Amino acid sequence: MKKALFVGLDVHKLSISVAVAKDERGGKVRFTGGIPSTPATIIKKLAKHNQPLDIWYEAGPCGYDLCRRLISKGLTNADGLQSGARHH
Repeated sequence: MKKALFVGLDVHKLSISVAVAKDERGGKVRFTGGIPSTPATIIKKLAKHNQPLDIWYEAGPCGYDLCRRLISKGLTNADGLQSGARHH
């Protein structure tokens, strides 16, 4: 089984900032840049990785829609997509 690639998404109305880190101790986090906040753009960027994705996103109005779209495209499932929201 391939190791997961951790993906962090800072989701805004007009853009998404993307960072990735390999699933290994001491793996460096790498900022891969900003992309337009369109479903096709983020799906294309994530689909090119040939390994499991562990995706984290900022919870909020823009993030929830993205979450549903990523699950519907099979890029992740509800267990592999995590929100940055904290529950008290």
